[in-house]
Amino acid sequence: MNRFIFVLLALAGLTLFGGSFQIERSAPPNEVLRLIRLNDTLYYDTKEVSKIKGRCGVVDGQIYPSVLAGEILDENFTSNLEETYGYQWISDEKVDVYIDGMFWVFKKWDEKT
Repeated sequence: MNRFIFVLLALAGLTLFGGSFQIERSAPPNEVLRLIRLNDTLYYDTKEVSKIKGRCGVVDGQIYPSVLAGEILDENFTSNLEETYGYQWISDEKVDVYIDGMFWVFKKWDEKT
């Protein structure tokens, strides 16, 4: 008897919803990794805003767009970004890049992996 009621409810549900259920899935955004090259080292955008406070107010240098988004850089002081941006050295492992009014953390790319 319980199976009969379950089958009846299932058929009623299929009738009400037209027999099809769709699950909305959004595809992950097709983002291109932002890269810069300084002193023969490639750095990638960690997508973190820098937490460093009290900066000196002067950038250490400029990086210039040189390749299209998605391409790998081969010249120093270049990026795959669309504009020229200033950067500040944090360590050998990290560089902060000033983009759209904020400093973004770029981390050294381990080219061995």
